[in-house]
Amino acid sequence: MLSRAQRIWPGAVAAVLLLADVAVADDQQQGPSAAKTPAEVLVIWASEDDGPFDPTLTTIKALKQPPFNGFKAMKIFARENLNLAPEEPHEIDLPKGRKLRITLGERRRDGRYKVQVSINRPNKMDYLPLLEVIASPGEPFFVAGQRYYGGTLVIGVRVGERHSPHK
Repeated sequence: MLSRAQRIWPGAVAAVLLLADVAVADDQQQGPSAAKTPAEVLVIWASEDDGPFDPTLTTIKALKQPPFNGFKAMKIFARENLNLAPEEPHEIDLPKGRKLRITLGERRRDGRYKVQVSINRPNKMDYLPLLEVIASPGEPFFVAGQRYYGGTLVIGVRVGERHSPHK
């Protein structure tokens, strides 16, 4: 029998693609913008068991859709605010020695951003190979799958603006 993480992981990549509204390359702007772009990365611990649910996460529509809506508890494990420069990878340390690599690509004519993410394990095969997403400003996209302390880590990336939990 597959664990919840094993069942979620294949669907999580599909969910990322659906939630981020991946589009074709011919709609891109000519080259990346030189300005730095604000971004936020959330590392969320989620569980199918009843438990605390961080109130700042209740307004995020993507977390109310499959496969994420199966979680009954969610806590923000870490939050990092970034200023991304085009084509300059930024790494964030994750639990269990893994690293999230995020690279900002072009800003498209429609205002969305091309973003590349991967989760690497030093000196081992990548946990999440390179995933390219077209993200709307301020709308997060999520990937999930790594088991952690009886739950699952969910990684959220929001580009173009930072979320204020007090909005």
